[in-house]
Amino acid sequence: RPELFSETLEIDLSNALTTIEKRIQPDIQQRNFTAALNQLVNLKEPIDAFFDGVMVMADDPEIRQNRIALLAQLRAVFLQIADISLLQQKG
Repeated sequence: RPELFSETLEIDLSNALTTIEKRIQPDIQQRNFTAALNQLVNLKEPIDAFFDGVMVMADDPEIRQNRIALLAQLRAVFLQIADISLLQQKG
């Protein structure tokens, strides 16, 4: 819920995520995962800034849940391309 964003950095991450989601949809539909991953790299800066400057576990439960939902949305975008948790290390 964007109306609950109180920090510029969470707004920035939300906006960047929305933009990237729109950009990568054609790549995902065409199964061009390399191109989609190349777009996701653009989220590094807003993600880093978010975690450096925003307290996800805010005292206000609505704000906390909203921030967790933003991160869940971010995770869902990545999972459209690959679930890296399924990768196994050899040896």
